[in-house]
Amino acid sequence: MNDKNLFLDDFRHPPDVTWAQLPLVDWSIVRSVESFKKWVSKHGVPSLVSFDNDLLPEHYVGNSFQNSLPIEDTGFDACMWLVELCEGHQMPFPKWIVHSRNTKGVRRMVDYLLHKEISWDKGITWSYKDF
Repeated sequence: MNDKNLFLDDFRHPPDVTWAQLPLVDWSIVRSVESFKKWVSKHGVPSLVSFDNDLLPEHYVGNSFQNSLPIEDTGFDACMWLVELCEGHQMPFPKWIVHSRNTKGVRRMVDYLLHKEISWDKGITWSYKDF
C-alpha cells in the first residue's frame, strides 16, 4: 500500500463532491475502470480510494440513473477488482469512500465492501447513509 489517494469519477473532481465528506488530501484522479486498474498496477494499492459508480455516458439515462444499475464498466467493477487483488495478494484493503449519486450503486458497493471486510478498516463515509 502506498500513501497516495485515488478518486474514481467520470467527470467530477473531489471539491465537487459535497454530499459525502471527502478528506482534504491530494488526490490522483482516474476516469474509468481501465484507468483505475492501470493506476493501481503502476502505483500500487492507494491508502484511500473514493468510488463513483456510473462512469460512462450510457450509465445516465435522463434522470433515471439513480434507479438503475449499469452492468459493466462501473465503479462497482473497479471495487470488486481491487478486492480480488488485495485478497489474492494478502494485502490490506485501503480505506474507502463511496461518493456516487446513484443510490442503488452506493448500496451495492457499500454492502459488498462491508461484507468483504473481515479484518479491513471500515469505510470512512458514503453518500446516502439513510438506506
